Amino acid sequence: MRFNQVAASVFALVALGHAYRAFAQVPVLFGSLTVPVWASWVGAVFAAALSVWGFRSRD
Repeated sequence: MRFNQVAASVFALVALGHAYRAFAQVPVLFGSLTVPVWASWVGAVFAAALSVWGFRSRD
């Protein structure tokens, strides 16, 4: 497997994790800071875009 495919697969898993967190409304806390759900939507879109880019790139 090429590096691009491995990295794209990891980004796809991260995107799925963010999407699951957003759909399930799972709370995320860093100390006393609560991370809003919209941040997971942004993370899911960003990671999905990187995944698509990785799968589509040709070296």
